[in-house]
Amino acid sequence: MDTLNIKSGLILLVVFLFIQIIVRIMFRTIGFSLKDANLPEDWLRFIRDSTAILIFIIYLFYSNNLDSTDFTISYSWMFFFIILVLSLLIIENLFLSKFTSSESELFDILKQYPISQIVNILLFAPIIEEIVCRKIILGDMNLGSIWIALFVSTFIFAILHFQFNFFDFILIFFYGLLLGFCYIKTESIINPIILHIFFNAIQLLFIFNNEKSIE
Repeated sequence: MDTLNIKSGLILLVVFLFIQIIVRIMFRTIGFSLKDANLPEDWLRFIRDSTAILIFIIYLFYSNNLDSTDFTISYSWMFFFIILVLSLLIIENLFLSKFTSSESELFDILKQYPISQIVNILLFAPIIEEIVCRKIILGDMNLGSIWIALFVSTFIFAILHFQFNFFDFILIFFYGLLLGFCYIKTESIINPIILHIFFNAIQLLFIFNNEKSIE
């Protein structure tokens, strides 16, 4: 993997945060006019998030931080990681669900903003989180050791999802390690993105199935 120094990696992170802030301010400013046009808030959220991601990805291509090698799929490794993640998710939901936090809050948000939240979970979050945590922090920043970079990127990934209990944090940290190993083995960001999408899709299926069973 090509490595950049920490300064270059931090610049990319600052650019990402700057784009997020500017886009959110812009959409908050024009939000009232869009609502006057009877545009649902769900669609407003979708347009806002997709705009920010598109601008950031264009910047990554323009700054040569993404190229064609980042979209090479390693089918053998992907098959291995998908089977592994699927097996672990089944074990988690069958035997460890009593230790995890309630999913009702997330389900309520999904019902309130179905389009933006589902697209965010299945597409936007995997793309941005993998680019930031795996491509930039794990792959591009020169942290002295690939294992240090793996730990740092995974820890940040887990912190970003630390909204429930400590057991959830451990699980997310573990899945983050798998996504990191996927990137290390394949050396292409598209592979952990696909794996992340698969992971989130299966989790959504479990959430909807559990809520349906309760009803």
